[in-house]
Amino acid sequence: MASRVTFGMIVLNGEPFTRYNLRALYPFAHQIIVVEGACEGASSQATPDGHSIDGTLEVLRQFQEEEDPEGKVTIVTAEDEGYPNAFWPGEKDEMSQAYAKRATGNLLWQVDSDEFYQPEHMATVLRYLEDNPLIDAVTFKQITFWGDLETRVDGFSFRCGNDICRRLWRWGPDYRYLTHRPPTVLDAEGHDLNEGEVLSGADLARRGVLFYHYCLLFPQQVRNKARYYDSATWYQKQGMTAWSQQSAEAMVKSFRVHNVTEHVSWLERFSGTHPPQAQALWADVLAGRTDASVRRIDNVHKIMRSPAYRMKRAWLRASVPARQLGIGIRKKIGSRLKAALPEKVRRWLRGHHQRLTKRPPVGWVRFGSLRRLKPVSNSFGIDRGLPIDRYYIEGFLAAHATDIHGHVMEIADNTYTKRFCGGGVTVSDVLHVTAGNAAATIIADLTCADQIPSATFDCMICTQTLQFIYEVGAAVRTLNRILKPGGVLLATVPGISPISRYDMERWGEWWRFTTLSLTRLLEETFPTAQISVTAYGNVLAATAFLHGIAAEELLASATTSPVQLTNPKPVLGAACRLTTSPESWANMPSPGSVTEPPSALFKVSEYLVIGSLVVASAVVASKSRCVRPKMVNMACPATIS
Repeated sequence: MASRVTFGMIVLNGEPFTRYNLRALYPFAHQIIVVEGACEGASSQATPDGHSIDGTLEVLRQFQEEEDPEGKVTIVTAEDEGYPNAFWPGEKDEMSQAYAKRATGNLLWQVDSDEFYQPEHMATVLRYLEDNPLIDAVTFKQITFWGDLETRVDGFSFRCGNDICRRLWRWGPDYRYLTHRPPTVLDAEGHDLNEGEVLSGADLARRGVLFYHYCLLFPQQVRNKARYYDSATWYQKQGMTAWSQQSAEAMVKSFRVHNVTEHVSWLERFSGTHPPQAQALWADVLAGRTDASVRRIDNVHKIMRSPAYRMKRAWLRASVPARQLGIGIRKKIGSRLKAALPEKVRRWLRGHHQRLTKRPPVGWVRFGSLRRLKPVSNSFGIDRGLPIDRYYIEGFLAAHATDIHGHVMEIADNTYTKRFCGGGVTVSDVLHVTAGNAAATIIADLTCADQIPSATFDCMICTQTLQFIYEVGAAVRTLNRILKPGGVLLATVPGISPISRYDMERWGEWWRFTTLSLTRLLEETFPTAQISVTAYGNVLAATAFLHGIAAEELLASATTSPVQLTNPKPVLGAACRLTTSPESWANMPSPGSVTEPPSALFKVSEYLVIGSLVVASAVVASKSRCVRPKMVNMACPATIS
């Protein structure tokens, strides 16, 4: 029987992959059914009406109008299924079932928006299924890419079989898609097709048939994935956002690069050929034809070439068989012990363990070296290493190094401009409030800097500055005025932090910021149409910073990354996204009564580390260069909160 393939895809914030994936599937498709939108657990990554915030739904509809001459593409949203609040219920089961119940092909092929196949491999698999009608399902081995097309991920999780994915099943009348995790399809008699005759991904991989997974390619993609996992009720581990900042962006822990963080993972070079549409996507991104921010990868390649990294990677590869054996033994011992204990004893042990690890009883807390009235360091930890707030700040700037280009202004000196620019800085200016700073090229007070021409800078780096300005609202208005249309502001401010006596005695230290105060401050200057706030914060980094403990000490003393210790219900810390209304700027005067171009987008991530550290990271992107300006996400790639 000839293959009639129904491709099923669920997608939220699938850009920039969406149209390229559809183009890749189209020649093989009988149907392509795309289910778009957010389940309730992903509401922080969606619009108020439950759709993608990156324009995925609009891209799908445009593709349907312009590139679907045979009418193969069907778009399904929660509204189409009658869900009143526009969000999908549950956790992707209903979304998968929505495309499955519309399938009319004899094969159902599940595809994520960032998954691609070689066309010849797809043709090979379909021919094999035509020749072997008793095959019920097909699994595929994935190869995962990280940062660019020349770098792939490997690790214990992959080598222990977790890189094999269920993707393709026979389909017919009365067949049902049961669950998304794991993907489970039942035939008309209720039999699980995954337990029938399966063409395995391991066998296909030996013949060179793989699927190419670009799930860790773009920084914004990784941040969205991490935030979703942190908010998902089904996901039992905390700290995915922190992992994305520490490993996927700042590359601090170079052997925890995959989002299955409980297993060691590492990077390998890839020299093979990518699917044609994946190559087209990457070429368009690099040429600026497709809007997506890419990470700076040269430092990653340098780490991969280092002898130390190569030696450790070789040792880890060699240890895989022993690890596989150990996993098998532990599973057998654990299952036997579990079976031997009464259920009441097992419940008591689980509860007792949770009580002791999550909240020690009174009298069990040990303060150690921190039982003191004076901090360990009176200079933020500079005398001991890298201050924890600077660890956050520098990770943040490293993640957004591509934004530091053109005419750049920095406060007090241009250390970060020189360190993090990608070589595209044409003019580097340094602003200081008083004369006497030899590095300063501009002497001005941000509250009344009329001498600085409007729309001057492509990028402004303003780290830990706004807390020293009493009229902070006036300073923010100046920053908006002197930024070029399409320019970027990279700014950080503290939450709870030690006082800087040097600055206090010269111009005062006036402010600390909360989610509410920062949002209000930005609203006064950037009238917003939408605000999305996500909270962050943990006690460990805050306590260490207040004592002046250096970042190196905190990392060296941690058995697990301190970033994973985030309180599930943080009360002090937030990531906030603001989309402003350009029309509301029409009558706002700039100095000299000259009306400036409106800033169209203001994105801010706020990191208030319960007592420490960099709290707000902000990016301003103005509208005039393109209809959809490049969005630069502000999730601060710190490693300690």
